Amino acid sequence: NAPAAEVGDYAEPVKFTLVFTPTAPSVTPPCEAIRGMTACRGIMSTIPISEVSDPRLVGSMTAVADQYQWPTQPWWETNTFRISNDDGAWQGSFIGVREGGRPLGGASVVLVGERAYEGLYALMDMSDYPSVNGIIFGAPPPDAPVLPPSAGS
Repeated sequence: NAPAAEVGDYAEPVKFTLVFTPTAPSVTPPCEAIRGMTACRGIMSTIPISEVSDPRLVGSMTAVADQYQWPTQPWWETNTFRISNDDGAWQGSFIGVREGGRPLGGASVVLVGERAYEGLYALMDMSDYPSVNGIIFGAPPPDAPVLPPSAGS
């Protein structure tokens, strides 16, 4: 495990970088036309990870994606990622927009640690995919604030 300074009950955040090696999907189910768009659900890939700066993220990533494409760009995409190795695993999902095969705008995902990584959360910024920058936190992301009833009036 990467060293981390303890602060209270949580470890100090640790920045990381990694590079994915894009591969062709191992499962490409048939797509279907729905109300003017094409829905491709359950596209699965196993994506090797290289140039990892934190050993807790060494391994490969299994990705499952659903894509909702219109005849023109951009399109919606939902993804679930799982990075696993002998010590544990990380898993998380996100909804994003792609244009020309690349994320459009911010594309961040929070992965939740399992087994040896229990209690850790890895935020991955996917906007420069296949290169990824991120931070491992020893605390869960905060809840979003609630708008007061008078907001938007």
